[in-house]
Amino acid sequence: MKTENTFQIEIEKLAPPGIHGELIIINGFANDTRTDDARLKDNSEREFLVTGKLSRTVENPEGIKAAIPPEDGDSYLIMPEHVLHAKVQTLDGVFEFQKNARGELAQVRYTCLARSIIEAKHKFAQIVVPYIDYLSFIANCPIQTPLIAVNDTKNDLYAINYVSPHPVATVNPHVGLIHLELSPVYALYREAKNSSSDFYKFLCYYKIIEGVLGALRRDLFKRAKKAQIKIETIREILPEHPELLQSSQELVGKSVQWIFENFLNKKFRNAVAHFITDTKTILNVSTYESQSKFANAVLVAELCSRVVIATHVEYLQQLKTATT
Repeated sequence: MKTENTFQIEIEKLAPPGIHGELIIINGFANDTRTDDARLKDNSEREFLVTGKLSRTVENPEGIKAAIPPEDGDSYLIMPEHVLHAKVQTLDGVFEFQKNARGELAQVRYTCLARSIIEAKHKFAQIVVPYIDYLSFIANCPIQTPLIAVNDTKNDLYAINYVSPHPVATVNPHVGLIHLELSPVYALYREAKNSSSDFYKFLCYYKIIEGVLGALRRDLFKRAKKAQIKIETIREILPEHPELLQSSQELVGKSVQWIFENFLNKKFRNAVAHFITDTKTILNVSTYESQSKFANAVLVAELCSRVVIATHVEYLQQLKTATT
C-alpha cells in the first residue's frame, strides 16, 4: 500500500495569513552526495513537471500537498465520458487536463524543459494559464487554481505555491464601541480578506488608505476644530514585519502618506485601475511577474491600512472623550 509522507510546519514559519507563499521540499536520492544548495542552484536544462489543481471555489485546504491527485480538484467543466484526458501540444512543452471521477476537469499537468523552478513557473504562466483564462471565458465560469506544484525531477525538488492559512483567533463577541463612520472601512477590509485575488485585495486596502487619510480624516479634524478640540496627532509609519525584511525593507519606518503617494499609487494602483503599467504596457494579471509583484505589495498595503484605521479610531476616541 502506498503511503504519504507528512510533516508539520508551525504556521508562524509560513507566509503572513492570506498572502501567497512558496514551500520548497528537498527529497534525498540514495547515494547522492550533492548538498541541498547545489541541487537548488542547478543551472542545467532539465525536465520539470508543473501541476495545477483546478477548483470551483476558493478553499481553505487542510494541508499543502506536493503531489496533487486529480480527485482533489473539481470544476464546472466536464469532459466526455470516453475521453480520459485532454492533451495540448505547444512549441514549449505539453500540457494535459486530467478529470476526476465525476468527469470534471480537475487538474492540469505541464511538462517542459527549464533551468530553474522560476523559469518553469514562467513557462506555465505563459503557456498554460492563458488557455485556462480562455476556457473561463468560453464556458463563462470561474476556474480557480488554488495550488500549483513544481517538480524538478532531476533533483527531486518540489516547490508548492500556496495561500497561507489564517490562525485560529479567540474572540469574545460582545457589545462594544464601533464607530459607524468606519463601517464602510471595516466592510472593505473584510472584502479584501475574503478575496482570493491579490489584485483585488490591493485595491481594497488602497481604497481604505485613500478614504481614511482623505475624506474621513478631513471631516474629523473639521469637527474637532469646530468644537475647539485639539487632537494629539500620531505619526503613522509602516511597522516592522519579518516578511518585509527581504522585499520591502526600505519602506519600514517611512510614513504611510509617503508610501501611499510614492509606492502604492505610482507603482501599483495605476496599473490595476487603468490596466496600464508604469512602463506603459498592458497589465496581464495572469503572468508570473505580475502576480509576484502584487503579492509583495499586498502586505505593504494591508499593514498601512491597519495603521491608518487604528490611528483614526484613536482620533475618534479623543474627540469623543473631549465632548463628553
